[in-house]
Amino acid sequence: MNSIKTQITSISTLNNLNIIESKTHNDTLTMMSLDLPESLKKDSLVKLAIKPTNIMLAKEKIGAFSCENRLEAKIINIEKGELLCSITVEYLQSTLEAIITLNAANSMQLKVNEDITLLIKASDIYIKEILSAGELL
Repeated sequence: MNSIKTQITSISTLNNLNIIESKTHNDTLTMMSLDLPESLKKDSLVKLAIKPTNIMLAKEKIGAFSCENRLEAKIINIEKGELLCSITVEYLQSTLEAIITLNAANSMQLKVNEDITLLIKASDIYIKEILSAGELL
């Protein structure tokens, strides 16, 4: 499971739907959730989690797109299986994995050390852990 340390910058709630924004270095991540821990507040440090199968990859700049979360990363490893391909990337100080089909990986002609954009829907991110105030991002 992929995880990224962030700090909550805003929580907007309507009925039982929550839109949470958090910041990690210069990037803002947006997630949506129906349930939130009561201890979660603005400025909380958290570890967000994303399944490897929920990360999409893009090689070229894209214009308007419904996916708010776009992170610039570098490919550090590619493992091709018979049907799927595991792409390991470095995002800031985190190592993340994206799992895509082998056909998609081949058509994208992905290469190690290539820059790539990670696309993550807000509904595909969740809070894995609330961190103590002393833990650094």
